[in-house]
Amino acid sequence: FSITDPITTLGYVDRLLITCEAYHIPAVVLFNKVDQLDEAGLKKLADFQEIYTQCGYPTPAISATDPAYADTVRELLQDKVSFLVGRSGAGKSTTINLVEPTLDLKVGQISAFSGRGRQTTTFAEMFDLSFGGHIIDSPGFKEMVIFDFEESELSHYFPEMRPYLNECKFSNCIHVSEPGCAIKAAVSQGELPDSRYHTYLGMLHEIKDSGW
Repeated sequence: FSITDPITTLGYVDRLLITCEAYHIPAVVLFNKVDQLDEAGLKKLADFQEIYTQCGYPTPAISATDPAYADTVRELLQDKVSFLVGRSGAGKSTTINLVEPTLDLKVGQISAFSGRGRQTTTFAEMFDLSFGGHIIDSPGFKEMVIFDFEESELSHYFPEMRPYLNECKFSNCIHVSEPGCAIKAAVSQGELPDSRYHTYLGMLHEIKDSGW
């Protein structure tokens, strides 16, 4: 993910992570383009890292155009099957080129007009890694649509909420307006990230509207 060029929102990252949790896929929140960040951008990066570290995710930050970060990425990928996802222009193909330069994947540029990446990867493709493992490059996408989730199970896909779930007054609590909700109490006390709770409420609303 990139903090800027293109901008990545917390909600976008949350939806990807929730999908990983639902399908038991270990996730890493990898931030790219740190070399392009000014003071405000570095502050935003630190805020993002604090949120996702609190949720239990590794949050390394790199510049995929700087060979000095190659070993950091190789350690994440070695002997695994990894899938890179994110917005167009965030540097997925550039990151693969960083650790496996011989692949020489085509990379795109950010549009100065829209601030969005130009898509160069048009289908998912898997590559062997010379140091062990495989990596899948994917086309960038704007939004992540959540489907086939039940209201009662959604909170289980937020790992930071799990320690509180058995502390709610009601066993069928969905953490919206119920009295004695441990999740709401933890958010109000700053023990859980407010942004993640708002993502949860938004997704819960989508599930209700969809009728799934």
